[in-house]
Amino acid sequence: MLCTGALWLKFFATLVIQGYWRIRAGNRPQEDKKLGLGHKESPFEIGMELDPSHPHSDKWKRNHQMDERWTRIVANDLESIPLALIVAWAAVICRAPAIIHDVLIITYVLSRIGHTYCYAYGIQPGRSISWFAAKLCEGCLLINGLYGALK
Repeated sequence: MLCTGALWLKFFATLVIQGYWRIRAGNRPQEDKKLGLGHKESPFEIGMELDPSHPHSDKWKRNHQMDERWTRIVANDLESIPLALIVAWAAVICRAPAIIHDVLIITYVLSRIGHTYCYAYGIQPGRSISWFAAKLCEGCLLINGLYGALK
């Protein structure tokens, strides 16, 4: 349960950071401007993307790149975490060996946190290693759960 909570907090923080960069990049829906979210002028409306000589063009490009980066982090979390948690909780129900389960789920959580950090800061091969470690833990959790179910 602690690992599930840690993953929930990590995902929530990721969503908040993604939202921050969406606002900075001006990628919020028009109606959100009424709530004070986003810029008064969209970068597309003032031509910042198309005109590299615009004084704020580099800033907008950075904001847009960070928005895209955090959007991909969220997408990767949505692809990976739900199924991993299903496998992990199923292994608990199947009475998988606890010490092996604990090591695997803790390693999984640390790997997902590492993946997010490495993705956010463009660290390679750290991002790939973290992703692979998490996937390896998922597979081992599945095997451990099957062992628990069959013993």
